[in-house]
Amino acid sequence: MSDDFARAYTALLDRWPSDRADLDVPHRFGTTRVYLTGPPSAPPVVLLAGGGATAVVWWAVAGRLSASHRVCAVEMTEDFTTTRPARTPDDLAAWFGDVLDGIHLGPDGAQATVVGHSYGGWVALNGALAHPKRVARLVLLDPTTCFGGFSAAYLMHAMPFLLRPNARRLDRLLDWETGGMGLDPLWRTVTTQRVGRLSPKLVLPKRPKPADLRHLTVPVTLVLAKRSRAHRPERIRAMAESCLSRLDIVELPHATHHSLPSEHPDEIAAIVDR
Repeated sequence: MSDDFARAYTALLDRWPSDRADLDVPHRFGTTRVYLTGPPSAPPVVLLAGGGATAVVWWAVAGRLSASHRVCAVEMTEDFTTTRPARTPDDLAAWFGDVLDGIHLGPDGAQATVVGHSYGGWVALNGALAHPKRVARLVLLDPTTCFGGFSAAYLMHAMPFLLRPNARRLDRLLDWETGGMGLDPLWRTVTTQRVGRLSPKLVLPKRPKPADLRHLTVPVTLVLAKRSRAHRPERIRAMAESCLSRLDIVELPHATHHSLPSEHPDEIAAIVDR
């Protein structure tokens, strides 16, 4: 672990509410770290970060939700497993169900609102399709591989980083996608300095079939970043509207794909509270 990464990660954890508790949840693949805050008896909210991001990215959202919710931020990077990694979407759905069981969401296995950003949105949707009775509501923040793929422009700008990942190339991609928006420096350090660290590979996402989405009974709030360069928001909206019967769509006019969730905590908390 690099010193810069460790210092920034710890500093972001220190921004969490003072009642934060750290829980290592056992599951069939090993253990997963979950950061908890808020009253144990409050309605549970489970937070899933984007691909390669860490759970500490939710510090500001957790601070705003913890007064009225039991906030559970799942670490899907270094602490994702301590044994063997999930390898398929079905594995990841099994992991999702095990983690919800292990968090102890309240009496009689209370349903949770699950909030997922980007790849975390796909993990949430994939999990809800397999375990619909465990999920009260999905809040998908500019999700990827749920209702459409990445834009050609994004893939072109991401290609140098994908071919030879390093912190400098990720910095350039973040600057391009956000239009130079001022991202939190600690979040940027955690995100860029973890490049190249040993971590389980992401399960390659498989876009859900429209027929499966049409049978989903869980209500979905789709949050679109209007300035997202990761995909074309209007196409994501159209596909979601064609497949989901219980759908609410919220557009954040000033958000980009990578400015979520760290730079828009008030808007996100208000959406979860609706």
